[in-house]
Amino acid sequence: MPTGQRGERGHGAQPRLAGGGAVAPNRGVSTLPRIPPALRWAWLVPALLVVVAFHLTPFRPALDHALLDLSSRHPLRAPPMPPDSAIVLIDGHTLDALSSQGVRWPFPRIIFAQLVAGLRQAGAARIVMDFTFMEESKDGEEDLLLAGVTAATPAVMLARTVERAPVFWTDAYIAANPRYFQQKRTGLTDLLVDSDGLVRRYRARDSLAASALASPPASSGGTTGAA
Repeated sequence: MPTGQRGERGHGAQPRLAGGGAVAPNRGVSTLPRIPPALRWAWLVPALLVVVAFHLTPFRPALDHALLDLSSRHPLRAPPMPPDSAIVLIDGHTLDALSSQGVRWPFPRIIFAQLVAGLRQAGAARIVMDFTFMEESKDGEEDLLLAGVTAATPAVMLARTVERAPVFWTDAYIAANPRYFQQKRTGLTDLLVDSDGLVRRYRARDSLAASALASPPASSGGTTGAA
């Protein structure tokens, strides 16, 4: 093609066929109208109205509870266990096994002392015990035994409530053994009951879990055990 024709096409000249005929323009293509910028986000208005209506409706707490219960029973994926940790459960199988040996619930305090000693011997760097020892046992010596074993094991973190601490860790006992209580040794296990009588929340501040995470573990290089 000569140079002059190429320059005319570059300036918008109508293309021609090899035989000399002109190419008909494509009249079937239409250009969509441009949406004004103000209307591009118009869908947010009804969405915000739905959110506001949801928060103002009297059924919101019930819907919140239903969604939380559903997600708790059927999570998208099971939460993974923290690394280097183990959970020691006292469940029906435990009760049956100890019952066959003549040990019934509530277990004697010596059982818990043996549990602490066994976990420590196994190398547990932190032992978080979700038990509330609020009442004195029938055998006062067992209370003193559990008090001494747990106090002398820095890895142990015991449960308490806002109003009551472990019965064997009295103010007098702590004052007599200050070296064992230089750091926090208890955490709250108070539960918050919802209007339908179910427990879905707990006090996060100063809770047993938060206290265990905030306190440095014992320097054993082992795992963390929760009972």
